Amino acid sequence: MKKKILIACGGSGGHLIPGIALANAFNSEDCEVFLAISRKSIDLEIVKNYPFRFISLGFYLKKSIFSFLSFFTSCLDIFIFMRKHHFDAVVGMGGIFNLPILLVSSLLRKPIYLHDSNAIPGRVNRYFCRYFLYEKIFLAFEEASVFFEKSEVIGTPVRFQEDLLYTKGSLPENLTSSLPYSVLVLGGSQGAKVLNNLMIEVAFLLPDVHFFHLAGISDYQRVNSLAPKNCQVFPFYQKMEDIYQASDLVICRSGGSTLAELAFWQLPSLLIPFPYSKDKHQNKNAEIFVKAEASLVYQEDLLSAPVFSKQIYSLLQDSNHLQQMSFSAKSLSRKEVAIKISKIVLESFADD
Repeated sequence: MKKKILIACGGSGGHLIPGIALANAFNSEDCEVFLAISRKSIDLEIVKNYPFRFISLGFYLKKSIFSFLSFFTSCLDIFIFMRKHHFDAVVGMGGIFNLPILLVSSLLRKPIYLHDSNAIPGRVNRYFCRYFLYEKIFLAFEEASVFFEKSEVIGTPVRFQEDLLYTKGSLPENLTSSLPYSVLVLGGSQGAKVLNNLMIEVAFLLPDVHFFHLAGISDYQRVNSLAPKNCQVFPFYQKMEDIYQASDLVICRSGGSTLAELAFWQLPSLLIPFPYSKDKHQNKNAEIFVKAEASLVYQEDLLSAPVFSKQIYSLLQDSNHLQQMSFSAKSLSRKEVAIKISKIVLESFADD
């Protein structure tokens, strides 16, 4: 009989995309896979292109009676859903939107596995593992292991097949450019307005650099209306393998999922950590990539378009430095992470 796996991965691309990669691995093992996602537009937009069944959850995050009631309603919805489907195991990818699934799974005594992509783990994973039973948490970075009793450092699942690195085909016509350099700008799955504004200014200052700018769904129209001709703006891009292959350099935040993809594609990067997270996990992630010489890091509040554009152009002209950063990024890549996690989970049922 097929094993039924529920993957709780909603809330942001940093949770959802590794969750989808893991779902593909379970699917290849002939499992029946469900995804639990948030009701955010980016989650719904991404999953519609995949064959998995999913349930979407939403609750009010601000501190109020409405937050408590919506959280309770989400838990009730999940309880009914899980009693109906009888899952064999639950895998949580972190994030507040996935907390109701974990709590209900614990109540129903389901085997719970967790994953965290960051060097400083998220609070949901930290607190859940402190107070509730779980089988194991899979980690992307060794630095995170001090927070947990039962962990395995294994990497972050990425959505690409290994053979894509060695079978690079011709790029789609919309990603080709006559300009000498191409730079990918990632604001994160939900966009980052400050980063978007900075990179619009930078694009004007570097007319012989082609920019692929993923601005996020909510900020796409504004950014697209302001961007110069050498800046190609997308709300998000489904076939990221094409756009990664077309890029010489990436400018982005330093979330764990993004860094795993940069390492997979062996891409040099300029990292601008999100400055407002309480635990500064993106700063710690960036430190690891900077120490490995795969990236350079910049603090958002210290950046100006004139200075940053000069630094970008100087790096693009230094092919040796770019190549060294690429080799360093490759050294941080971990292979077949999703397959390894799926096998560990399924091996726990071997005696059933």
